[in-house]
Amino acid sequence: MKLYVVRHGQTDVNVKSGFYDESLNIDINEVGIKEAKEAAKICLDLNIGLIISSPMKRTVHTASIINELLKVEVICDERLEERKKGILSGKGHDFVDRESYWNYYVKQDYEGAETVKELCDRVQPFLDEIIEKYKDMKKNILISTHSGTARAIMCYFNGIPKDGNLNSLKQKTGEITEYIIEERNFV
Repeated sequence: MKLYVVRHGQTDVNVKSGFYDESLNIDINEVGIKEAKEAAKICLDLNIGLIISSPMKRTVHTASIINELLKVEVICDERLEERKKGILSGKGHDFVDRESYWNYYVKQDYEGAETVKELCDRVQPFLDEIIEKYKDMKKNILISTHSGTARAIMCYFNGIPKDGNLNSLKQKTGEITEYIIEERNFV
């Protein structure tokens, strides 16, 4: 079985580079709709049997556009939501040191914000669960999620970078990444 991860299509907030706000339950924009339609075409050849999405509008809309072609079951799971930003919501990226903010080994102290470790600790049991639950499934799974959560998924399969810095682990809006379940790396 393979696991595919699609980052939701572009939103107006994504266009405002340097802006934190996972809490806005916003939808994808026209570019995001086009990105989701392109992702859907790619997914036609991926033998997808199930889509699991974050419950946020932007991820659900991305999943629904993809599913217009696939016509498979779509379920939502809160563990796929974006990293909680706490007091950083609405602030610019210049408000924090990005290298520190995205470092697994650094304990940030931003009220209500999830550390990278906490994000990974939330995503790992979700992945363990779906891999076990669907291990006999003859088709692949597509996850529709967010940038930070996609980084945690990358670490699940490829390990935490030695320096702990996840800042360079990026997935573009609408981009699909493939993971082969048997090739998981524990670091």
